[in-house]
Formats: sequence, structure tokens, C-alpha cells
Amino acid sequence: MAVLDGSGTIRRFLRPPHTAAQSPGGADARGRIYYSIPPWLAETPLRGDSLQLAVWDPANGTVRVLANVHGWTPSLQKPGEGPRIPYVVFAAQDTWTVTPAGRLAIVRGDGYAVEWIDERGTRRGPQQQLKPVPAARPTGGRPFAYSPPMRRRAAATPTVGAG
Repeated sequence: MAVLDGSGTIRRFLRPPHTAAQSPGGADARGRIYYSIPPWLAETPLRGDSLQLAVWDPANGTVRVLANVHGWTPSLQKPGEGPRIPYVVFAAQDTWTVTPAGRLAIVRGDGYAVEWIDERGTRRGPQQQLKPVPAARPTGGRPFAYSPPMRRRAAATPTVGAG
């Protein structure tokens, strides 16, 4: 794995401790690398739709698993069916990012919550009480139409700090 500076010049090479770390999802200001581990590469058993989120510190070689997230929803294959996409295309799933300060933000697809995990493993983030809106519904001659409900406007747009 090559480490580049702001101008794109290679500054050093790293040997990731895990094959999943070869495709990192983020890094913090201290150079720690964050990545997801699929169930078939995890050291502990995971559900087939789950991923582990881990952080690798190249300075001392430590790797720490921070959380599990919902990665995808497998589709059910019925006997006699031909080949099909192995997952449900628009199913809810979790996603994540990391701030420069090393705070991990996990956006939970089930419950519409943002969960924050700091360096000490402290978790914060209340669930938002929202009612899901269907992506499509049958109307008249058009099989799929969508019009978002207009209930109220937000007073201000929230911003997220750097940590």
C-alpha cells in the first residue's frame, strides 16, 4: 500500500496486516487506517450480512475491531430458480466514515441513527424516530411513482465538526 502526500508523491509503502486493509475506507490525522472486514475474512464468526470495522495503527502495528455493521441483505434463492443477484439491491444497510480526530461515525440503516465511537470505544448517538417512506407505490396507469411528503421545513441544517 502506497502512502501519498497532498501533491500525490509516494512518501512510503506499508504492508497491511490483513488483506481487507488493502482497500481502506478512511484514515485519521494520526495516520491510522480504517477498513471493513467481510465475514469470510473475519477471525471471529459473523453473520453472513455483517462486516467488522477495524482500525490499524501502522506506527505500532496494532489492529483493533471497533464495531460490527450490517453490510448487505442476501436474497433468498428458491429451488429451481436460475442465477440471480446474490443480495437485495435497495435494502437498508449501514455505512460509515471516520473524522480526522479518529471518531468513527456509523450511519445505521435500521433505525435511522448515527452512532459515534471515540478512541476509548465510547458509543453515542440516539435513534431518530422516523417513519420510512416507500420508494415507490402504484398509482393510476403508471406502475411506480413517488412524491415525497411535505410536512415541515427544517429550521437549520446541522453541521458535523471534525471530531
